[in-house]
Amino acid sequence: MAFRFPVLVLAFLICWNANKVESNDGTTLLEIKKSFRDVDNVLYDWTNSPSSDYCVWRGISCDNVTFDVVAL
Repeated sequence: MAFRFPVLVLAFLICWNANKVESNDGTTLLEIKKSFRDVDNVLYDWTNSPSSDYCVWRGISCDNVTFDVVAL
């Protein structure tokens, strides 16, 4: 039992830390947008607004579980 407790604590800390990592996908997409010449304003919804979810931006496909960008 004495060995199991430290292992459980370590496993908890690893899982807890993994959830705290934030995705930089939105920031990366905004950097990519800067290199585009969007004369027709097609990417109007690609904004840095806190309420803006990059997974619903036009032309972006995200994984339904991890919410990582999987396709442009």
